[in-house]
Amino acid sequence: MFQTIKSWATLSTLMLLLAACGEKNQTKDLSPKQLAEQNKPATVLIQATHQAKIAVPDYELPKETFGKILGKLKQQIQQGRIQIQTDEQLLVKVIEELFKNPLEYMQPTDEIIRDNPKVVSQGTGFIITEDGYIVTNAHVVTSEGDQLKQELAGTSLKEIVISNCEKAWKDLGDYQDAIGQIMGTREFNQLCQEGSLEYYANHMKISDIDTKIYTAIGPTSADADFSKVGYVSTIKKIGEPAPGKDVAILKIEADNLPTAKLGQDDDLETGDALYVLGYPGGAILSADKAIEPSLTSGLVSARQTMPDGWNALQTNTDMNPGNSGGPVLNQHGEVIGIATFSKIDPRTGDTVQGVNFAIPIGVATEFLKEANIQPMESNLSQQYTEGIEQFEQEKFRLALQTFQKIRDINSKFPYVESYISKTQSKLDEKGDRSISIWMYGAGALGILVVGGAGGYKLMRRSSQIKSTPIQSESLQNLGSK
Repeated sequence: MFQTIKSWATLSTLMLLLAACGEKNQTKDLSPKQLAEQNKPATVLIQATHQAKIAVPDYELPKETFGKILGKLKQQIQQGRIQIQTDEQLLVKVIEELFKNPLEYMQPTDEIIRDNPKVVSQGTGFIITEDGYIVTNAHVVTSEGDQLKQELAGTSLKEIVISNCEKAWKDLGDYQDAIGQIMGTREFNQLCQEGSLEYYANHMKISDIDTKIYTAIGPTSADADFSKVGYVSTIKKIGEPAPGKDVAILKIEADNLPTAKLGQDDDLETGDALYVLGYPGGAILSADKAIEPSLTSGLVSARQTMPDGWNALQTNTDMNPGNSGGPVLNQHGEVIGIATFSKIDPRTGDTVQGVNFAIPIGVATEFLKEANIQPMESNLSQQYTEGIEQFEQEKFRLALQTFQKIRDINSKFPYVESYISKTQSKLDEKGDRSISIWMYGAGALGILVVGGAGGYKLMRRSSQIKSTPIQSESLQNLGSK
């Protein structure tokens, strides 16, 4: 009888081991909380600092400017495109035409404005190899393009622009009250400043750009000194900001890092669930407080063909400045896109709510192949996921051991110290549900071995008692190139 029991127990244990291995090979859906917890460690905050020399000519409005604008408005009136009944309405139209098309009317002077401005921008990225390769957007780190010119102009020439617009408002004289009622003082100033900045950005000459990029891993305050808390990051491969392939591959010098697991975007269909993880600027309530990645959710709305022929993922998932470069996840917690840009209303310049776009992960994969980089899930990320699962199943003793192993290898692994604290508290409060492998095996066949004076007896277990999959202790050593 004893040999029979041993055989049954061995068989049941083997069956459970095989079942557990089968389950590990299957991709399962995760709750929003689970996919956020598993991917937060690999979601990083990126800061780019651009210091440059600029030179830009100031502008003037030639005498013939207003005659030119009036001629254009007269044509629009004749075509029935606009209606003007008073002098005040005419002046408003002149102001709108001037500042909405500044490059057509503002003329450079011989007076050159010079400065050495610094622009600091932040975005999101995600680690894809345990030795420090990171994916983000090109526009988060690039030192080229119109966006940087606009930011440099806004930083360096802000006081000049404000002064110019205050003078323009005073020049309205007796018309101020009427103009204020028709278009509003605030609207006038905003339109004037936007037009002036567009002129300066277009005529600006930039030289001696010095760009420094840092990556912070784990909770970080927005006003932290990234040169001290972050890793120096170098660009290994970079595309063009949207509407181009807005992808950049960075590298930091570190080991045993958390990683995000890449998925496939080919089979995504309209209506599929999406989740975006990142550091939106609007979520920063206090610059000196540590911030963590925020999670938003939505659906795949469509695929939109970009000018170069590739397809962007359209989604109604909320994205805000700071989300750029962050991972877009599917229900399995896999990265299938990169949060990138929102649609702008050309009439107002405002962001169109509910219309956002992501770079498909397939586009990023092209960059990785060209750079000979192989994304791989790190050993510690596998253990971290296992530890979270053990914690959720209230196997607190096993979870504590798992998290402590991670800390022993990488003491700075994000959130692991917090999980050690939470797990120890739960263990003290509720005890532990971890049981032996033999009992798992017995549970699989619904049997229980009971010892007695007459030997051993097999008894059928209650159908209400369910077995729990074994947590495999085997770990695969994964690297990257």
